Amino acid sequence: MPNEARPDGYPGAASRPAPVPAEPPPDLMTEAEVRVHLRVSRSTFYRMRRAGEFPKPVLLAGSIQRSRREDIITCLAGPDTAL
Repeated sequence: MPNEARPDGYPGAASRPAPVPAEPPPDLMTEAEVRVHLRVSRSTFYRMRRAGEFPKPVLLAGSIQRSRREDIITCLAGPDTAL
């Protein structure tokens, strides 16, 4: 059966299961996107982050940091709903 062909002409792949679609990644924002959204300067953004006014960013490969859009929106909604 190794010579079976799929309908699209590729041999040997007829018995492979169909790939399962991955869940979409969370909606992540770069530092620049967060600053534009908040309309604050870079120094203000870092001051607010150091003061704990924002949720901690998600660390990706290496030192790449992103913020979850949902976390930023929740944080800005008010102290009762902040993380």
